[in-house]
Amino acid sequence: MLKRAIWRRTKRSVDVRQETRRGRTPCRLSVPRRYLPTPEQFCGLLLRSEIDFNGGAAASEYYTEDAEFPAQFASYIGVEKIQQFYDWRAKRGDRLSVHAFTNYRARYTEEDRAEATNFLFLYAKDGVKPQPSHVPVTISLATDRFVRRNGKWLCTYRRFEHLFESDTPVTNPNLDGDAK
Repeated sequence: MLKRAIWRRTKRSVDVRQETRRGRTPCRLSVPRRYLPTPEQFCGLLLRSEIDFNGGAAASEYYTEDAEFPAQFASYIGVEKIQQFYDWRAKRGDRLSVHAFTNYRARYTEEDRAEATNFLFLYAKDGVKPQPSHVPVTISLATDRFVRRNGKWLCTYRRFEHLFESDTPVTNPNLDGDAK
């Protein structure tokens, strides 16, 4: 669970260190200032860190109640359904994942709303580290939309448009038993 994100600004970059309830620091990112529009828009990056380092156990803290996560085989509408997906994945056992991204772009769409896009390279495999190296499971165009509520940026929409897929299946179960 994210306890807080600590920002340290320097003349050339912004360092972000994420602390969890257990006091560990699983994620530290250093981004040149010219590529970081605002610290608030960094929410999407911290969410991916929550998934990679904490299995998404506290993912619901990053979404609005009515958030949408449309996906390839099933879609998750509402924060409870989104958290149910991460809980389902955790119950399957150990999983190692890295959500690597490039070309991160964020912009304000309104005073308290922002949108971000990036190319996401997903490396994932069931089991513990180290895993044999392989091509990414997917390379996707990721789109995130955020809203600021009570001073905190939350995700309202997350979508991955798969541009490349490997022979490793994605984890995108239909949690309702209904067809998409």
